[in-house]
Amino acid sequence: MGYVLGVDLGTTFTAAATYDRADGQARMLGLGNRALQVPSVLYRQPDGQFLVGEAAVRRGLTDPVNVAREFKRRIGDHVPIIIGGSPYSAQSLTARLLRWVVEQATERMGAPPDAITLTHPANWAAFKLDLLRQAAQLADLPAVRMCSEPEAAAQEYASKSPLRPGDRICVYDLGGGTFDAAVLSRTPTGFATLGTPEGIEHLGGIDFDEAVFEYVLDETGADISDPDPAHTAALLRLRSDCAEAKEALSTDVETTVTVNLPGTPPRSVRLTRAGLEDMIRPAIADTITATNRALRSAGTAPTDLAAVVLVGGSSRIPLVTETLTHAYQRLVARNTHPKHDIALGAARTGQPTGPVPAPGGPAGPSGSAPDATPNARRALTVDSLTPAGAGDPGAGTTEPTGRPWWRRPGLVSAGAVVVVIAVVSAILLIPSPGADPGAAAGGDRPLTSAAPSDPVGQSTSPTDAASSTDPSSGSSAPSSGGTTSAAPDPDQAIYLPSGTIELPRSAALSELFLVFPRYVKERAELVLINRAAGSAGTQLTQNGGAGPVISPDRQSLIYVNGNNLRVMAVDGSGERQLFANPPDCAQILRPAWNPGDPDVIAIVCVDPAGKYSLRRIRVDGTDSRTVAVPADGIERLEDLSYAPDGRTLTFWAGKNNSRGGGAIYTMADDGTELHKLTDGDLEDTDADPMFSPDGTRIAFRRLVLDNGVASGHDIYLMPSDGSQPPSLLLGGPDSDQDPTWSPLGTFIVFKSNRDFNGKTGEQHLWVVPAAGGAAQPLTPTDMAQASGAPAWARR
Repeated sequence: MGYVLGVDLGTTFTAAATYDRADGQARMLGLGNRALQVPSVLYRQPDGQFLVGEAAVRRGLTDPVNVAREFKRRIGDHVPIIIGGSPYSAQSLTARLLRWVVEQATERMGAPPDAITLTHPANWAAFKLDLLRQAAQLADLPAVRMCSEPEAAAQEYASKSPLRPGDRICVYDLGGGTFDAAVLSRTPTGFATLGTPEGIEHLGGIDFDEAVFEYVLDETGADISDPDPAHTAALLRLRSDCAEAKEALSTDVETTVTVNLPGTPPRSVRLTRAGLEDMIRPAIADTITATNRALRSAGTAPTDLAAVVLVGGSSRIPLVTETLTHAYQRLVARNTHPKHDIALGAARTGQPTGPVPAPGGPAGPSGSAPDATPNARRALTVDSLTPAGAGDPGAGTTEPTGRPWWRRPGLVSAGAVVVVIAVVSAILLIPSPGADPGAAAGGDRPLTSAAPSDPVGQSTSPTDAASSTDPSSGSSAPSSGGTTSAAPDPDQAIYLPSGTIELPRSAALSELFLVFPRYVKERAELVLINRAAGSAGTQLTQNGGAGPVISPDRQSLIYVNGNNLRVMAVDGSGERQLFANPPDCAQILRPAWNPGDPDVIAIVCVDPAGKYSLRRIRVDGTDSRTVAVPADGIERLEDLSYAPDGRTLTFWAGKNNSRGGGAIYTMADDGTELHKLTDGDLEDTDADPMFSPDGTRIAFRRLVLDNGVASGHDIYLMPSDGSQPPSLLLGGPDSDQDPTWSPLGTFIVFKSNRDFNGKTGEQHLWVVPAAGGAAQPLTPTDMAQASGAPAWARR
């Protein structure tokens, strides 16, 4: 049956994917040793042959004059690129890179591709497209199919997220060297580009790298004029370190760059996410302007869009999601690996798109048609592949005359092994109405007071950051650090499909809404509030409720009522007892909902003798398994929280007579791999742990002692693997408890008895930026006191 090869020749990275005609699956092709994609870098060896990718980068560190990079930007430029004293055109260098990619595909797949799709920026005119075709001819390839990068990205998005004919999406592609924006409409056979795509040719990750590099040089006063080869090589390494620092700030709030140049002592420069955002905010604003032009050209308003689809490595920057969410108030969807979408989509474009669901298609769980509103939440499935082990990529293979090299038999040696690669699926989606955007172009300016009042994902008008009255906004930086498992990025809320077990469900809850217990006539009841509107909230329960937990798809809610668990849709409908046959527990404490398997929750069960155990149980009450029983001096455990992978839990454990704290632990949810993360003495010290949405950090509260006497609690953060000591996020003379992350990891809400407009000693909800800053009251002044932990992100 053969396969189609899709190639995304990027300015900074090149990726490739295959579409298997036999099984109808698109898979990434492993080009590099450490990543699926490779740097778009060439190195000319003394014999005139070229190394490609990682090998070229390594050799270039010590011999930079023979390196070519970022030549995609030079396509159409008549000035030659000089490498080792010899001139090369940008398209001839592109041809070498393209040829190497097809060689790698032929070797790994055991045969040459039947067809090749090559992507290009959407705003390239006929002249540049003709030069790209020339590059394919120079590579001695057959006729290749040309496909715009937004079309390829749309194709990949549609393969995982059902779109109906007429649905429109905006593709926002911020890559290493260029920016593109295009509006596409779903057709019965594929996609049609509406209007004129817009782009900024010289704007991307390498420009952000340069800004960081210049900042580091300014901070250290480093000399860049020294022509000594050792000094030049050190500067190249510094540039690489600056690029890595920029990437690290997508998942961390600060990092350090070490400047180590010959003849000078090493110096370190601290770089924060806020500082990086200040550098690049004008550039991101330019991309919004270009996107607005694309929307106007397409005659499309933001409310007409089913989604804004992010692709390109630089779209991982949290400020991008936050700015787009503020600007358009639409669903913002991004793959776990946005560098892969275009290659995967390009591989698919040579194939039929398959049936397109008609309006009013198959009914969802509640009987209504799925995706019934323009901004209906759509599941974006990601294929994450482990590449076949590749050797050090070298120069091209010398082909015999008279036959195209790519059709040459025997290209793969008889002993070559085809590695079968397992596919791991992850499902991510960033909702836009009421998403947790944090600070966008206006820094710490809050959201508009005209925030949506409908909690379940209905269309809203765009917000105006400058006119905000929301006291909860702050710095837009999720905290992160080391992690025990691969996790999604912090700038995206995590949604998984509804499980197979029937539960009460309604439309997914917007990120502006959270649930918390408050006192109503001296009894705790669950209340749904809009954090931006500051309203009194909507009461969801009538007979008591505590310990609310929102499902991974934000459509259902489990809570504690007495010694039982109950469930309802997030709009309050369908309320009932969760288990028809409850487990043999005298008390069930607040559960954690498994994001990897939404049919499963973890609970803490207390038996009639007061003994605690951790159980893994299906939400219909079946398959209840005890996975851990306290031991080694541990008598009590509470406050479970799942990591995004659904395989790791965190909790606190201590003595049974504890006042509510001990030490923080992590453990695999099968009861293995128990790790103690804090030095709690099993009495009172630490409690209320919760994984951040990206799984890289744990927020918790710690007891404050004043001369051995308890004087309150402070909020701490730590890497989820315990690789660094906890750091204080929020301290003071107050008792701050139950830290709970926002769905995007931008903020942490908590319960506190802080002074609230002259009222002291009352428990209310407060919010603090996860990157640090001042706490602001979240609940209205006249709202009754909070009685327990809130639910905002999933646990």
